[in-house]
Amino acid sequence: MALWVVPEGLAGAAAQVAALSARLAAAHAAAAPVISANKDG
Repeated sequence: MALWVVPEGLAGAAAQVAALSARLAAAHAAAAPVISANKDG
């Protein structure tokens, strides 16, 4: 049964990493116009 715990843990960690990546991508997309506006200004 212990062998099944590892894949579940890895799947949970992968899901958390994917969620963090999505948040970082969304934050970057939201900040991009502000950054380019500051560069132009």
